[in-house]
Amino acid sequence: MTLGLRRGIVELAEHNEEWQTIAAKTIEHLSSILGSIAKDIQHVGSTAIKNIKAKPIIDIAVAVNDFSDVEGLTPILENNGYMRREWSGGGKEILYAVGYDVPPNDRVTTHLIHVVKANSSEWQNYVNFRDYLNSNAIAARNYEDKKIKLAAENPHDKGREKYTTGKHDFITRTLSDAFIWTQLYDIPDFDKYIKIEPITKGWSEDKKYCVTKENGTKYLLRVTPISRYETRKSLYEMLKQVVALDIPMCVPVEFGTCSGGVYSLQSWINGEDLETVLPKLSETQAYALGLKAGEILRKIHSIPAPETQEDWEVRFNRKTDTKIEMYKNCGLRLDGDEHILKYIKKNRHLLKNRPQCFQHDDYHVGNMMVENGELVIIDFDRCDFGDPWEEFNRIVFSATASPHFATGQVRGYFGGEPPREFFELLTFYFCVNMLASLPWAIPFGQADIDNMMKLSQDVLAWHDNMSNPVPTWYLKDFYIQWTDGVPYKLNTPYDFSFLSKYGKVFKVFDDQDSGNICFGMVDGEDKRFVKFAGAPTKRGNITQDEAVKRMKGTIQIYKDLSHPILTNLLFSEEIASDAVHGGIACVFEWLDAECMGTQYPQSRDKFMKASSEVKLQIFDDIISFHLHVAKQGYVAIDFYDGCILYDFIKSKTTICDVELYEKSPAKNNMGRMYGSSRFMSPEEFQLGATIDEITNVYTMGATAFALFGNGRVRSFENWTLSRELYDVALKAVSDERDSRQQSLEQFIAEWRAAKC
Repeated sequence: MTLGLRRGIVELAEHNEEWQTIAAKTIEHLSSILGSIAKDIQHVGSTAIKNIKAKPIIDIAVAVNDFSDVEGLTPILENNGYMRREWSGGGKEILYAVGYDVPPNDRVTTHLIHVVKANSSEWQNYVNFRDYLNSNAIAARNYEDKKIKLAAENPHDKGREKYTTGKHDFITRTLSDAFIWTQLYDIPDFDKYIKIEPITKGWSEDKKYCVTKENGTKYLLRVTPISRYETRKSLYEMLKQVVALDIPMCVPVEFGTCSGGVYSLQSWINGEDLETVLPKLSETQAYALGLKAGEILRKIHSIPAPETQEDWEVRFNRKTDTKIEMYKNCGLRLDGDEHILKYIKKNRHLLKNRPQCFQHDDYHVGNMMVENGELVIIDFDRCDFGDPWEEFNRIVFSATASPHFATGQVRGYFGGEPPREFFELLTFYFCVNMLASLPWAIPFGQADIDNMMKLSQDVLAWHDNMSNPVPTWYLKDFYIQWTDGVPYKLNTPYDFSFLSKYGKVFKVFDDQDSGNICFGMVDGEDKRFVKFAGAPTKRGNITQDEAVKRMKGTIQIYKDLSHPILTNLLFSEEIASDAVHGGIACVFEWLDAECMGTQYPQSRDKFMKASSEVKLQIFDDIISFHLHVAKQGYVAIDFYDGCILYDFIKSKTTICDVELYEKSPAKNNMGRMYGSSRFMSPEEFQLGATIDEITNVYTMGATAFALFGNGRVRSFENWTLSRELYDVALKAVSDERDSRQQSLEQFIAEWRAAKC
């Protein structure tokens, strides 16, 4: 066996068992020289990895407490053949080499001795890399393949720099995998995990992983320092009680100890963070999820506190005193803290005789997910026992994200309106938490300090400097009702029992400002879209009677403008549902399509991800339909992105909501007409102005910018198509009517010519 390589030569040798013997003798020799200075000495590097090729150079790692102790022995080490190398180890490693000169000054290196600090990341990396590759044949083989390729590409490599650099990314990735392996390898069935993905979100000290077993099942794996064994064991047992209540959550599966500490295995939630989902939801959807959150919390609170639990008034007063003291000593002040301190002093009596129960103790949108449309609660890490109303102190985070969700949570918990005493006590808890938030934030840096400062100002504003215990985010007048399990918002209750004649409700559109409310109905395999006027809708900007009158006028418009692109009106009928107002229902074919309207963020997100080719076809359909509108003697009013639908399965565009289209020319009798300002021409804001086909040229240009640009910002930098098409669209949205194309036919001709 030949040991050693000349400088600049990259050659690999088959693995040789003698390498281990040579390494052992070297370790023994180094131990005799270094004595107690060496805290550990181990064979590392590729020659220590079984069954893979390696450069025939023995790597030895030596762990010491102080480099100066080794430096003092350098003369002795060199007398024994361990030559000090001038090598840039970043101050974290000292390198010695063993070799011989053949011929003189042509050194052959046989050993490299890496002196590093004991328990340092450098030491751990040497050991972990070796142990991991010895336990993982696939990773070892991949490493060998990488080395063989690099050696073939760089057989003569000064300083072996290219060879070493080529391995860097692989080694970095493998060290990450190796660290995880050292923490988890002795967990039962660890060898059945085919994928381990670290999770970096969250504030806890736990190491968290998404692990996937051979059968494809995913789990959440948490590893906690062994010092918290008893705490974690208690949590695991507690979570089993919570799961028994049928709470949607990560189900505890397994608990034990491993090399990394205490581990717990829980079911995996394959959903989205609620914080991410909420902005995409309608007010009704957010409120309904909030109701569910409140109902779930009430269930959690059904677990009583131990009889030995300290009296809440005594316990929380002590906690309050501590937090006030920490706040006063932290060196920072909240604007308006005098109102906070005054409220606390005045309302401590509210703590008297409060019940106690099990608490999640960090219950807010940041610890909730949505899986298949259902709310799931995560991270019981801080669970405790205490006043059930104190659990609502984190609702400030939920209210900031969505007042509708927060309002729903309160009402879901109480099954309706909460008592005023709840808000009075909750405000007390808010005050205590605001004071505690600053000392908490300081260690995390200025960004968290600023966030807590802002949140405190929000809370003070919500409560009018703590003079009103009912926060302004609480939507007292927000009302929803349900039909066939589907929620929708109204101003007041309304009898929709007549809907049963069309089947069952599976979807509701309640965000229109037209005064209408729309329902997706299913009867067997038959689906219909029912638009109803006459109900007290939340966003309607006209009276119920006006909505009914307008809907009746709509019927003839749909007949006159009938077109393959226009949604198909099947029939209409008057409904005697309300003794005062009555109503009218228009029944259309159902469309499984996505809507471009901003009021439906989830659907719009899918719509806007369409390719440019698809959007061009959609736009061609839109302008062709409006040319038809013009030929029928009508002008489009209140056309905007909410009127545009696209079925990605059938590749079909549909236009809906033409209720306000009028005979052309029309006159602006309102000043600011109905519609979205993103699509409206100047004349639609001018009382007495003519509204005609030139107006619709502007509308089509605005639609082009909504599809291919940035809506209001009509710059070429935001445009996704050619300059020629941009110029056509820009001409159409001129504020000067005479500067636009003078007809839709002219606009279409210029647009199509620019496409060529």
